Amino acid sequence: EKPEVVELAYKMMGKIKSQGKHAGGLIISDVPLRDYIPLTYIGPDKNKQWTSAWTEGMAASQLSKFGFIKFDLLGLLNISYIYNCKKLIKKNRDITIDFEDVNPIENLAGWMIKPDGVKEKILLNDPEALEKADKIKLDSIFQFDTDFAKSIVEKGGVKTFNDLLIYTSLGRPGPLPMIDIYIKNRDDKNESWKDDLHPKMLDILEETKGVLTFQEQLLRIWVEVCGLTMPEAEAAQKAVKKKRIEILNEIEPQVINGAAPVLGRDVAENLWEQMKSFGRYCFNKSHAVAYMIIAYRCLWLKTHFPAEWWAVVLSECPASRTVQYMGAARSEGIEFGSINVNSLTKSFSVDGDKVTPGIMGIKGIGKSVADKLVAISEEGPFEDFDDYVDRVGKNKLATERLVKLGGFDSFTKNRKALWMWYIYNYDTTTEANKIKKKMNACYFWPKAKIEEERQRQASEYFRMYPSRKKTPKKISGWLPTTPRPGPPFPYDPDKELTKDEIKAAKKMKLSFEHIEALFPQNYALKDILQFEKEYLGYYWNSPVDMFVHGTSTTIEDAKVTGILECVIEEATVRPGARGDYMILIVTDGINSARVNVWGNEIISNDEEVLAVGTGVKMRVNWQEKWRSFAVKRGAIIVPLPLKDEE
Repeated sequence: EKPEVVELAYKMMGKIKSQGKHAGGLIISDVPLRDYIPLTYIGPDKNKQWTSAWTEGMAASQLSKFGFIKFDLLGLLNISYIYNCKKLIKKNRDITIDFEDVNPIENLAGWMIKPDGVKEKILLNDPEALEKADKIKLDSIFQFDTDFAKSIVEKGGVKTFNDLLIYTSLGRPGPLPMIDIYIKNRDDKNESWKDDLHPKMLDILEETKGVLTFQEQLLRIWVEVCGLTMPEAEAAQKAVKKKRIEILNEIEPQVINGAAPVLGRDVAENLWEQMKSFGRYCFNKSHAVAYMIIAYRCLWLKTHFPAEWWAVVLSECPASRTVQYMGAARSEGIEFGSINVNSLTKSFSVDGDKVTPGIMGIKGIGKSVADKLVAISEEGPFEDFDDYVDRVGKNKLATERLVKLGGFDSFTKNRKALWMWYIYNYDTTTEANKIKKKMNACYFWPKAKIEEERQRQASEYFRMYPSRKKTPKKISGWLPTTPRPGPPFPYDPDKELTKDEIKAAKKMKLSFEHIEALFPQNYALKDILQFEKEYLGYYWNSPVDMFVHGTSTTIEDAKVTGILECVIEEATVRPGARGDYMILIVTDGINSARVNVWGNEIISNDEEVLAVGTGVKMRVNWQEKWRSFAVKRGAIIVPLPLKDEE
């Protein structure tokens, strides 16, 4: 009916669907590439690069066919994690971690050198590290930091380093179906799986519990079982990996006919199908071991030096991962401290056993300001807030953020009073001057008290000079220039000042104790949370902590327990085919999630409960398909009571 569509479709067949480039794929050549290879100039406007229009590993034009080699250069952020974590451990604890000496036979992964010089062996099968992996505490661990990889580990558990090695090798498109068989055979105490293998196959596959896992095993089977020469086996492996159908068709009879006398024709044919599937993407053993050495070093450091590990990871990970990793760190027992001006760092660091944020992560503080602040703080500790301003200067934006994020909590816990002290002493804006006058006015004595003090001074004056008849002007016109004794008047920013008050206010100078008396209440937790969200981009403290809640409150926990304690960030009513429903965006302080609330009676009866800023407890169902929670009709949503805050 539509022949023109068919004609166009035929023209599209075999054409490259889209352009892209491998992050680290390079062609290294001794001849000019443009003379031999079609090149295209692609990429973002500011980062265009010459890229080969031919590729490698596809059925179409392949570079190797024309004598070129593509090198994949893999840059791993995890190696930076390891390197910088070791540096931080040395700085904080004077402990040297040496991972260079690795010996699987001796269960050796390296050495830990204590401050007294004593060397302690780092085990390749460290029980604590393996236990952490077994409990799926694998966020930030190379090769296992995905839901898919975690699901494999969760299915089989971790007993040895070798388990991790096998998991990362089997978790590939080719050998993926064999994971269940490996777990079953590994846990078979009678090792009955050996009875089903030919002795030649057992010799090749015994170390991986009868499961084809590595490229070396595939080559050995082709040579020792199927009768291929090593060059023929290499060619067969390349054909499988690159899906060269024409070569596979040529090899198939040779492989099956060679294996049939040893294994039987049915087994040989099944083995050939498994080989084709397996070979599309599988590791050679040295590659797998190298990967797992990196992964294990990450795991060991995270297990034994968790604060240093998470400080480094949070400093260097992509911004999109920061919130996720903070949640993972909290769930693993990491405590987070606030910024301290007397131990400033540009990146996340460690104070005791707490992870503290770096000032480069504060919005509005750039590299030059951060370098200056860190350099000045390293010259020596600040004696007090005024010493900080004297040495650093009047950088209002940076100072405000440091005050409100707790950078001066070691001087005073009252962040609000401290910020008003900065305005009172160092801010010269018109608005600040108005605030200063009003703050001074709050301490003025009532007129009756002023008159009473004038009379007291006059009486004292005449007692001393009884012959004099006239009260001096300095007594009759006296106005207070210092705060009156006793409790201050409450701060009233809207108070209108009289001319006398304005005149006296200009002469008046309050101390920090006076300012603190004016602002005895620190910022409320909700205000502090807002500062964190605004200045950091995420919650450093959990907003759920404003409310009385249980011990397990995270969104990740709720996926398992079905009980979610959270704070509502957004609430929207939507029309649906079965009536209105509500969409909530909730947070546990680290992650956010969507909750679909179904049922008219829930929405109508709980309008006050389902309001932005409310802490709630609800029974939920996690829907993996939709990546959201659901609250079903008739479910009870309970508001969390606010904590009694002073």
